[in-house]
Amino acid sequence: MSGDGGTEVEVPRLWADPAGGAHSGLPPGTDEQEAVAGQMLAFAGAALVAVYVLDAGGRALRLAQSSGRLRDRIPLPDLYALSSRSPVADAYCTGHPLWLGPGELASYGETGQRTLPVDISLGALPWRLGCLLVVDDDEGGFDVERRDFLEVYADQVAARLEAHGEPGSVLTAGRPPPPVLPAAPPDALRIGKFSLALRTGRIEADARVLELVDMAPDDFDGRVETLLAHSVPDDLPALMSLMEPGKVTSGSRELEFRVRRITGELRWLQLRCRVVADSSGLPDRVVGVVADAHALRPSADE
Repeated sequence: MSGDGGTEVEVPRLWADPAGGAHSGLPPGTDEQEAVAGQMLAFAGAALVAVYVLDAGGRALRLAQSSGRLRDRIPLPDLYALSSRSPVADAYCTGHPLWLGPGELASYGETGQRTLPVDISLGALPWRLGCLLVVDDDEGGFDVERRDFLEVYADQVAARLEAHGEPGSVLTAGRPPPPVLPAAPPDALRIGKFSLALRTGRIEADARVLELVDMAPDDFDGRVETLLAHSVPDDLPALMSLMEPGKVTSGSRELEFRVRRITGELRWLQLRCRVVADSSGLPDRVVGVVADAHALRPSADE
């Protein structure tokens, strides 16, 4: 319930400081502030990444974190009212990702005191708690495969942050709430990516994926079977349904599966992916991300 001045309302506490108390805000330049944005920046290879979260009143999106070399050149708004016309607000309100190149951005008709420059490409990726903004000044912008990767990755980051959110903080009504994000262990945001060519079975996987399945880079030969060999046999059918050309279906998929590490330990991993079609509309590639899911499971044998 709301009130005047110092009336207190209960809202979810989404970020805990190292001492365990409620977060009092995100001062510029701190490592904690850039934890999520910095991870996304490294994954996206973009020039700027920003994270916006819904404020306590539910009427605006507030800037929580930003990172990247364009941060000084593009002073992002601290707040986007949901009633305004902007890529961030529109993506959040519609629930659909929004991708704009320089030409589209120039004619977008953004409202507000500060508008984004029109010589950039951007993506606004909504999630339940807000919106993720990625910006690049590369002439090619964001191609289709890069967009697919970023959308899958944004979904995964959002799911992990929400899974680690903490309820129960108290904010004061009538005062602007601090922009906050859910706390999460560092490994929760260390996410690997892969791209599988369905026709050949060749897979490109980054170092994080290999680390998660406990495989040395020198042992990886680019074959999907080599990676699948590390999974528990009972989980293979579900994994194969994502990998075999005859079983692949369009749209996004997610599942959890177990791998057996060299030590004999069983480990839960989480995979999120989507199918990319070729020019004729047939399934061509599977792009996706893999993350450690052990923190979300009581035991590997569950």
